[in-house]
Amino acid sequence: MKKIIFLLSLSYSSIFAADLTKYCENSTVNKCVTPYGEKLGSNNGVSAFSNCRSECVKPIPNSLKKENDKEVYTGIKWQCVEYARRWWITQKNITFGSVDTANEIFDLTSAENLKTGKKVKLIKTQNGESLVPKEGDLLIYKKSVKDETLPYGHVAVIVNVNVSDGYVDIAEANYSNSVWEEKEKYSRRLALVSKDNKYVIYDVNYKDYKQEDTSNKNSMILGWVRADF
Repeated sequence: MKKIIFLLSLSYSSIFAADLTKYCENSTVNKCVTPYGEKLGSNNGVSAFSNCRSECVKPIPNSLKKENDKEVYTGIKWQCVEYARRWWITQKNITFGSVDTANEIFDLTSAENLKTGKKVKLIKTQNGESLVPKEGDLLIYKKSVKDETLPYGHVAVIVNVNVSDGYVDIAEANYSNSVWEEKEKYSRRLALVSKDNKYVIYDVNYKDYKQEDTSNKNSMILGWVRADF
């Protein structure tokens, strides 16, 4: 019975993914923001590529070669989860487990050290709590059926933090699928507000941040996840 359920699940997933591939090509109805597979930017040599548009799903797995030419699975091209996992693998030599949607990363309790095979504890904090974000943290967005841009949540990598000036730089894939704001550094610079030793990240461009314009822009973000080495 388990085998039958598993096969049915695979079949359903394949059909679902195949249906979403129609969003991966330019047409008069579905126009790519940038062509699928085009480089959007890079951080520390970890490049992000266009997914055409956020609805696109091409069931093409990606992987990296690590020690002893071992292939390490990164995810499905060119989803946000794939980029975040590939960044951790490349920069920290760790990986996290399988998730169905990006928001589920917030529920994970451990990652894996690819050199030792041992578990690495994951620390998480809600947006607006006392753990200051730092480089390498994964910024996790909520899953929202009401928001067309976040039906599966979202994950980005925090690649720079400036508390005094009030911003964080993030690297990501499959958010807007536009060329990065700083092509060799970060995709977006988001507003960070610190008050009473608590930190709030808003899904608002740092240059456009205004206190009165931030309604619900912090509630989109669940928080951030950190590998506790």
